[in-house]
Amino acid sequence: MNKPEALRLADALTDPKIYLFENEPSEAAAELRRLHALNQELIAAMQWFVKKQNYHDNGGDDGRELDTYEIAAKFLEKAEALIAKAEGYV
Repeated sequence: MNKPEALRLADALTDPKIYLFENEPSEAAAELRRLHALNQELIAAMQWFVKKQNYHDNGGDDGRELDTYEIAAKFLEKAEALIAKAEGYV
């Protein structure tokens, strides 16, 4: 599997053989890594929502699954938490 571009750039920024910047590149690398991790969390939240909604839409209901309103409410809760994290409030 290929390394995501943000992580490849972060590695390049911290490689002493590729030092091209006046400022400390580790700060930029840390931010790229933080953004990559946040992006992974956002993708996971979207995948959860799609999986739950598809299960519900396709008639899957074993008495334990969430209805559409509950799925949306839980997704919004996850989304709000991730937005707060992205904005630096967490």
